[in-house]
Amino acid sequence: MDGQVRTSSPTVTLLTTAILLVVCCGAQCLHRPQYNQTAVYGPRVLTDNPSLGDVIQVVNANSALIRSLYTTDATMSVPGAPSLRANLALERQKKLRLRAETAITGAEVDMGSNDELFWFWVRRNPPPTLYYCRHEKFATSAARQIVPVDPEWLLDALGLATFDPYQQHSNPTRTTNGNLEIRTTFTGPQGPMTKATIVDASRGFILEQHLFDARGTLVASAIAGRHWRDPGTGAIVPQQVKINWPATQFSLEFDVKQWQVNNIPADPVQLFTMPNYPGWAVVDLSDPNFQSPAAPGGTAPTLGGAPRPTADLIGFAPGPPAMAPASTGPSGLGTPGQSPTPMVRASTGMQRY
Repeated sequence: MDGQVRTSSPTVTLLTTAILLVVCCGAQCLHRPQYNQTAVYGPRVLTDNPSLGDVIQVVNANSALIRSLYTTDATMSVPGAPSLRANLALERQKKLRLRAETAITGAEVDMGSNDELFWFWVRRNPPPTLYYCRHEKFATSAARQIVPVDPEWLLDALGLATFDPYQQHSNPTRTTNGNLEIRTTFTGPQGPMTKATIVDASRGFILEQHLFDARGTLVASAIAGRHWRDPGTGAIVPQQVKINWPATQFSLEFDVKQWQVNNIPADPVQLFTMPNYPGWAVVDLSDPNFQSPAAPGGTAPTLGGAPRPTADLIGFAPGPPAMAPASTGPSGLGTPGQSPTPMVRASTGMQRY
């Protein structure tokens, strides 16, 4: 790299480029794992011509089995770069925590959300800053330059999506490859939105989710794969998810070797609380005075050179300590190993597959 990263938007500057710098400059090459775990879906649960109510019942019954998802054995990657080891936890009510590291440098990325706010911290993002925004201020904040949809979209993408029975849904139609598409219209923080949800025509799990604005422009997409049936709950969850935000030219992929369903072995209060990184500024993206910082390669303020976070990243099961340059001290991060139809009330009963 020549030290000059050309970007087309503040989004790329603040988040995309920073993650690229992590995986290209400071990461030990971690190849995407090739998992051999057999996906077990179970028998067919939808008829050849299911009604809207049938599809919603199956999707929502599966989702109702899941209170939380947790893994310390995942990878996160962006196109054209090595992968980062990742810990991932998600729970209902907008709770999310993603932390990624490299074996050489330790903690590199910390993104999270709770019922009040969301945040992100990228170690190589200049200037050294932890950014946050309260959910109720998202629609009118600079956060939309960085994350074009509310972080709750990530929870839907990763396996917690449901059909809201009080929203307007189209009857299911067949896609070119025989799956089912349902279009949902609703009003989001930025105005009228449409969500296209692609559902497996036989077993009823979600394959794709595409979000469009009022002009029909694609805002976000999530493609799920390698679905797996948890033997304890019967829930079907994706182990591979590709997420794309076209307007920002940013995409990332999660590969999960094994989920723990409804079992987070950590204090949820600490896990879903915004962390404190000593020496790093804390910036509210809803502040009207917020300005995008300098791009990598330009002049950016520093606090004591290149500070190293010393916060103990609480919540994930500890593993062998991450290796780090001697001058930085040990890492505090454990090694990670969807024409309007009548409203349909979703069943919350357990659907066995």
